[in-house]
Amino acid sequence: MVHSLPPGTNVRLTVRTLYESLKGDAASIDSFIVPDPARNLVLNASETTITASWDAPNGSYNYFSVSVWLHNSTVNATHYNTTERLLTLPMLYAAAQYEVTVTTHAGDLSSEPTVGSTYTQPVMAQDLKITFQGSNGTLTWTAPQTAPTTRFRVKYDGRFWNHLGDFNLTGGQLNVGPLRPGTRYLFQVITVSGTMESEPADYTEYTPGNESEVTLSMMCSSKGQDCEESDVKDEVLNKLREEFGVVLDGVSWKLAWKTSPLDKTAQ
Repeated sequence: MVHSLPPGTNVRLTVRTLYESLKGDAASIDSFIVPDPARNLVLNASETTITASWDAPNGSYNYFSVSVWLHNSTVNATHYNTTERLLTLPMLYAAAQYEVTVTTHAGDLSSEPTVGSTYTQPVMAQDLKITFQGSNGTLTWTAPQTAPTTRFRVKYDGRFWNHLGDFNLTGGQLNVGPLRPGTRYLFQVITVSGTMESEPADYTEYTPGNESEVTLSMMCSSKGQDCEESDVKDEVLNKLREEFGVVLDGVSWKLAWKTSPLDKTAQ
């Protein structure tokens, strides 16, 4: 048995029979020592690429093979061969977990793979919109270049009523409700990738309202002013809108003059 040969080395082993002073013909075989694995694999990801770098193994080698695939799915694995110790893996999904292996090759022998895992960076969702069916709504969005397994965090906030929702899901659609009628809601979709989150994509919309009418009666007590003058009425109306605007911020409402049927001077 031959010991302590450098990993990945191309060796020739020669055997010759000996009998006293006689020597038989030599028989030789060329082969390689199994190479050592690559060391210190580092993965740096952008939205759609992963750059893999590693240190050379101890001993010799001919080349490296690099494989990349979506976590828990080796069906669409992509393979590369390189003699360098740096490789950018292109055309990946955003916001997805990938497994990467680097294997050292020497002749027809290969090392155990060096394994790494990382997430590509998330992209912000786009094209948010909501359609209402009564008090319920269907929120939809798109997220270019993301994987079918990409997760999204969806939040909504009806601030006036402190009506909040928070969901985690895959896909590009969420049914929400029942929501408060006539209320302004802020909807947010956040793309999630491991511990990373994208900037939220925001969409604000009012829910359909159940209209009702409230009458506010007022008596003019101003002296020296004609309360029926249009500029006086406009000034009063604008002040009321300012006051109500603070109190009713977040719900649908409108304010307008309505002539009293008891007002005999109205035209």
